Amino acid sequence: MRKYNTWTILLIIIVVVIIAPHLLKFVFSAVFVLIVVAFILFILKKYGNENGYNKMDRMFMSGEVKATDLHNKYDFTFSSVILDCAELVTPLQNKNMKVDVTFSKCVIKINPNVPALIRIDSSFANVTLPNNTRITFGEQSYEAAGYKRGLPYFYIKVDVAFSDVKIIENTN
Repeated sequence: MRKYNTWTILLIIIVVVIIAPHLLKFVFSAVFVLIVVAFILFILKKYGNENGYNKMDRMFMSGEVKATDLHNKYDFTFSSVILDCAELVTPLQNKNMKVDVTFSKCVIKINPNVPALIRIDSSFANVTLPNNTRITFGEQSYEAAGYKRGLPYFYIKVDVAFSDVKIIENTN
């Protein structure tokens, strides 16, 4: 075992005490800058051009929202909400719907008899599908019982981040 004299240990302690606060300030500054950039990107994504989506934003909401043909994009942020898609009727042509859930708890009700293909993109989330599949990270697809390839259907894209989402089948 190597022996260090008192002056070497004292010099190491002085260097650590002098350099550590500057190093920690840099690390905290870098983390702060990353958080600010992430927030700005979130705002730009949320309020930027949505490529023709007719959207409904809900922030700090609690309650139930019925999906209609009037809206094809739903944003839920810091909310606890039920999105009821069970009353949608079989479309005459393919229809797209997008649901963004961020820092929220959301239940999405679907009618299993209405043709729907649901695509989930999840990050740091807990998503439960009707077949009890659970997703935390990554992408997963789910086909409702009424979905038949080649026939008109609803394509529902669900983006989930830092949230809890449960998709349930409800025939009303």
